[in-house]
Amino acid sequence: IKDGRIIFHDSPLVRAAKHGRILVLDEADKAPVDVVALLKGLIEDGQISLPDGRILCYDDDDDSSTDDNLNVISIHPDFRIWTLANPAGFPFHGNDLAREMADVFSCHNVPPMDMESHRRILVSYGNNVPSHVIDDIIKIWEELRILHKNGAITYPF
Repeated sequence: IKDGRIIFHDSPLVRAAKHGRILVLDEADKAPVDVVALLKGLIEDGQISLPDGRILCYDDDDDSSTDDNLNVISIHPDFRIWTLANPAGFPFHGNDLAREMADVFSCHNVPPMDMESHRRILVSYGNNVPSHVIDDIIKIWEELRILHKNGAITYPF
């Protein structure tokens, strides 16, 4: 609120759509069903109404600057949505996003990382951490993964 008026700022979704960026939605399975429905509508119908009265939509005309309607925001042709979600059910307790959105998304299951992938990530974030500490973390994580796979412990651990 500024000078008694409600001021809207473009959300990450609007900014990504306007400028042809990739919007990454992490933990999308935790989104309320109405949010999932809005996203699905954007993907299927190519448009979404925003709270400030503007409409975000794909435009067949490449020159959006000639658009007389200032309430229309053209979606850049390079705009993409990458949605990350956990599997439905325990222990994540999220929505079954695949059931709701698989018809509009290209879904890919990402298996657990191997030990070398863990090492690369840990080293990239903790390049000052001694290698024996990183090795210990990797070994512990691998032991937990195996215990879970064998049913000895439940996830999350």
